[in-house]
Amino acid sequence: MRNYAYSLTFLQGREEPVKVPSDVREFLDKYSSDLVSGNVERIMANFSDQFLNQSVKKAFFEQWFRNNPASPIQLGITSYEPTVTIFEAQGDKAYVDGFYTSKRRDDANAVKVPMGFRQIIKEKGQWKWYGDQK
Repeated sequence: MRNYAYSLTFLQGREEPVKVPSDVREFLDKYSSDLVSGNVERIMANFSDQFLNQSVKKAFFEQWFRNNPASPIQLGITSYEPTVTIFEAQGDKAYVDGFYTSKRRDDANAVKVPMGFRQIIKEKGQWKWYGDQK
């Protein structure tokens, strides 16, 4: 939770988008599209099998997307547009931070949601969520 609270504080005044490589933009757009689709298999295909975030593995997040009332699927997300405010590439890994502008089916107002995962990794030519591990 400390990392989450930090990101909320950090975003204040840091909302200017930065340019990211086209393959990273494609990854983020695909992830957003997959979230809106509500298809858990498609969503989880965006996660590395090595994924670890706050000591939680990929399988936990699969169940979270399926069952948690706070998951984008359960909330009925109709749009989820990424904005990257920090991007630092280091070989086959990259640190990415920013927010999503999100809309739900029962609320026309858009809200900003911090990016919950901070690192991506390139595996077999494809970017995937890697989590917050070092």
